[in-house]
Amino acid sequence: MTSLHWRIIALLAWLTFFFNIERFTTFGQDAIQLNAGVYIIGAVAALLPMVPFAQHRSLLSLSVVVTLLYAVVVMLSPTPVLGGTFTYITFSSYILVIMTLIFSYRVGQATLEFRKAIETVTFSDANGRLRDLHEMQSLVDTEMVRSRRFERPLSLVMLQADASSLNMTMHKLVQEVQRSMMQRYVLSTMARVLSRCLRRNDLVIEDKKPGRLLLLAPETNEYDAMKMGNRISRLVQDRLGISAHFSIAAFPQHALTFEELLHVAEQRLQADPSVANDQELDGEILELSTRAKVTHD
Repeated sequence: MTSLHWRIIALLAWLTFFFNIERFTTFGQDAIQLNAGVYIIGAVAALLPMVPFAQHRSLLSLSVVVTLLYAVVVMLSPTPVLGGTFTYITFSSYILVIMTLIFSYRVGQATLEFRKAIETVTFSDANGRLRDLHEMQSLVDTEMVRSRRFERPLSLVMLQADASSLNMTMHKLVQEVQRSMMQRYVLSTMARVLSRCLRRNDLVIEDKKPGRLLLLAPETNEYDAMKMGNRISRLVQDRLGISAHFSIAAFPQHALTFEELLHVAEQRLQADPSVANDQELDGEILELSTRAKVTHD
């Protein structure tokens, strides 16, 4: 918001200067006399980066469009383009138009980022994968019953995002509100990224504690859940730049009910999960390699 605020101020100050440049005089004579078409192109340069379809274009592509329009206006102008003072005016007016485009482009990109953030926070369940625990309770119970009846593995992955890794600066008066919004933003963004790489039968659940996701993975044993947690944490770090910790609890090795799985995962997450997970994964790999060697022998 602060960046957007100052970019708008800079754009307004520049537009004030641009559209009043002929008011500046030198020794009682006009310093610059721009063609009327230049002001039209200047208005286009100020408005174009604000149009939704143009906000996704690069600054270079918009510059090409504005340059072509400027060239057409200059060629249609009755006044000479080059020669003496006219050369100075032609290049000066072009620089003014490009500067207007740059200032407007920065504001357009800031508003685009702000709108995306609001949409992510407000419409976090656009893909239908993220639900709270109360809504998903029946599906959770169904998967638990199925795993018990058919003696199939099931794992719970608890993912805790670190909102402070975004280095967000908060004012004292709105600290709690901003913290809550940031946690919600991190949560919804993680859910949106994860929904693209998870299986259809995996359940993504919003935990009661802020910034925490639960992933219930049927037909997934403890070792595969550990690999899944490592892959998810790396994915969140690479795509979102957010550090995240995870822990797992497997049925029936660690617990026999969903509530007990939550309790085990909670305890593991609080006990320095980044170190514990690496050690447990190394232990699982070593154990599997030992078993494979014994079987081979």
